[in-house]
Parts: sequence; C-alpha cells; structure tokens
Amino acid sequence: AIASIIILITIIWNRRLQQEVILKASTELKLLNEELAFQNQEKDKRAAELTLAASVFIHALEGVVITDAATKVIDVNHSFTKITGYSHEEAIGKIPRLFQAELYSPEFYAAMWDKINTIGQWVGEIMGRRKNGEEYVASITISAVKDAVGEISHYVALFSDATEQREHQSQLEKMAHFDTLTKLPNRALLADRLNQTILQCQRHAKSLAVIFMDLDGFKDVNDTYGHAVGDELLIVVSQRMSFALRGVDTLARIGGDEFVAVLVGLTKAEDYEPVLERFLQAASEPIIVGDDTLKISASIGVTLYPQDNADADQLVRHADQAMYVAKESGKNRYHLFDTAHDNAVKAQRESLTAIRRALDNRQFVLYYQPKVNMKTGTIIGVEALIRWQHPKRGLLNPIAFLPVIEDHEMMTEMGEWVID
Repeated sequence: AIASIIILITIIWNRRLQQEVILKASTELKLLNEELAFQNQEKDKRAAELTLAASVFIHALEGVVITDAATKVIDVNHSFTKITGYSHEEAIGKIPRLFQAELYSPEFYAAMWDKINTIGQWVGEIMGRRKNGEEYVASITISAVKDAVGEISHYVALFSDATEQREHQSQLEKMAHFDTLTKLPNRALLADRLNQTILQCQRHAKSLAVIFMDLDGFKDVNDTYGHAVGDELLIVVSQRMSFALRGVDTLARIGGDEFVAVLVGLTKAEDYEPVLERFLQAASEPIIVGDDTLKISASIGVTLYPQDNADADQLVRHADQAMYVAKESGKNRYHLFDTAHDNAVKAQRESLTAIRRALDNRQFVLYYQPKVNMKTGTIIGVEALIRWQHPKRGLLNPIAFLPVIEDHEMMTEMGEWVID
C-alpha cells in the first residue's frame, strides 16, 4: 500500500512538473510569437514609411536634391527634372549649380554654407539656370543631415520655381511706382526719390531743383484729335524730356499733362537753367502723330533746395505755384519760385490768424488819453488808444497789428469793437 502511494505521488509530481514545463514553454512560445508579430509589424510599418517617403519624394511638387557630404548628387526626383531640364542620369554624381559659386560672389556662398553647417539650414532665393541656359528664380531650402555621431552625412535641398511669382510681383511693383502710359516714375516713386535726394543734399551740402511742368494747349489736342492722339503726344514729350536729363536726375508724370523733374547735385543755383531751356525746346518742337502735326508748349515752375528750405511735398507745391506764374505771364517760359515773397505771404497769413484769434479771445484793450482845453484846463474828452495784450509778447502798440489788417474785413470788425 505504501509503495502504491509512493508511486501515485511520484506520478502526480511528474505530471505537475510536466504541466509547469508545458506552461512555461507555452508562455515562452507565446512571447516569442508576440515578439515575432511585433517585429513583423515594425517591419511592415517601416516598409510602409519607406514606401510613403519614396512616394512623397517621387511625387513632390518641389524639386528635391539629395547629396553626400561632398555635395555630389545621390538622388533627385521628377520635379527636379521638370524644373531644371536635367535628367536623373545627368544629375547623379554631379555637383548641382546651386551648390557651386558660379552665379554669385564667393562671399555669398561662404555665408550660405556657414549657416548650413552651423545652424543646419539655409532658406532663401537663388538664381538658377536650366539645361537650356534659361535663368529662373529658385525658392530653396538647404538642410544638413547628420549621422548617429553628429557628423554631416548628407545635404537635402528642396526648391520650387518662383519665376512667375517674382515676375508678377515685379509687375505689381511697376504698377505701384510707374506710370502705365509713359513708363515714367509716378507720384509715389517721385516722393520717395525726392526725400532720398534731400537727405543726400544735406549730407554733401549740395543743391537740388524741383521742376514742375504743365503742357500748354494739351486740352485742345485732346478735344480736337481725341485721347488716343493725346496719349501719343504725352509719350513723345516724356521721351524728349527724359533725353534732356542726366542719368542721376528723375522725371515723373504725376497726372494728366503734368510732369515733375528733380535735378540733383547742383553746385550752383544756375546749373538748372540749361535743363529748363531743353525742356521748353522739347515741348515746343512740332510732334507728328499719324497725319497730324501737333504744336504745344510748356509752362515751367522751379524751386531750389535748400534756398527753399521745405519738405518734399511743399517743394512740389512751390514749383507748382511758380508754374502758374509762368502760365499767367504768357506760357512757354519758366519762373523761379520767390522764396522771400512766399515767406512774406506766409508771415501775413500767420499774422491774420493770430489777430483773428485775439479778437475772438478779447485780447484787445483800450487806453484812454485825456483831451484838455489848454486855456481853461478843462478835460473836454478822451482819445481811445487800442492795444493788444498779447499772451506771450506783452502789450503791443497799433503799429504791430493795424498795418496787417489794412484793407481786410477784420479792420471793420475791430473798428466796430472800439465803438462798442
């Protein structure tokens, strides 16, 4: 019986060991299967990622160039071929133009590569050249790729053809700064150049002249022959006037038949006079448009800086005022803006404004001087003497303000105030 019990226990114990071994083997097998499944999933995932990356590389709209550390091409995509005209076979093993110092200065490329190798990336625009020799604008990003130990192993360049975009931008800039008919600078570009020229004159102690021109008889041409003929006339006149200028000077059309020229770097005031004579001649010479011979002239006003120490807008207005004097004086001539007269007119205007303010603010006072009968010593009346109690200049006598309002309506108003 004891032997039977021992045998039974032994059998049970062996079965339990077998079960544990089987269970352990089963667990290990399960873990192995799971690991194999995970590895397969990772392989599939990696394969999917590689497939996706390859698809993106092949079908990307941007050109892609991959090079080794020596900037020799390892691979390019279809867009590279489409943009540059070079085939895959022609590019492999070569150093692409965008990596070579051919189109730009060595300093430009040195700065570019310094940024790539230190920061890891450079973004900008480069002029490229297609296989057929045609130049194009490449909007490009060049990145450095490092290996596990931090050394640069590859370079990747992504670029797109920005030629049309830049041409469109250039056209918009021309529309914003140039007259569409004559191709001359417009009012906006004139203002910018005039401001820059004023700064240069201040630095180098030079003078400049602002010339305002209006064509005499242009309205009659438009009314008689039509606007198409008038436009042709403006083109011819603008070309003639441009030839009369130096390369550093500016001629602008600011509207209609009005032109403004800026003469720079004048060493003496009289330097502008020969140009004005050429302008008058350019405008007055007969102009043939089709079968019609047109005859016009120009009225010109001019002001000089820094004698006329005004800002850009005011200089143009002063030249415009001088032009009207020339037109009223008989046309086909020029007139120099009278700075002294303008200062006097400005002072007169400021004085009238100040007197108007003084009347409104009750700043005038009366002092009464007795009138005495010298025989009897009797006071028979008083003389009212007007004074201006100026808030800053103190008490002012009539000589300081009455001549200013002579023949002005304020003289009557002041007289009525005195009587009241």
